[in-house]
Amino acid sequence: MSDSDINEMVGSLFKELLDSVRVPEPLEVAPGLVVSNPTKKQANELMKATTEEDAQRIIFGDQFDRAMDLFDPQPIQVWNAFMEKYNEHFFRK
Repeated sequence: MSDSDINEMVGSLFKELLDSVRVPEPLEVAPGLVVSNPTKKQANELMKATTEEDAQRIIFGDQFDRAMDLFDPQPIQVWNAFMEKYNEHFFRK
């Protein structure tokens, strides 16, 4: 949806929602590795993901390989701590 499409919605509930909702800033995991706030579509895909890898690909997108290079050799507690931070940052007030 373009800015002009959004501007045409002035006065609508949808426009009010867009203006009033706090969208978290992207989360920098490491230099050059940043995850963005998921879209509704991505959140739906996360809930339907049948494997851990599917969910990780949704979270990291094009940066999946780099993220796995970073996390795979680490203790599982590091991954669990990241997931707690991810969920807190993007899904909790």
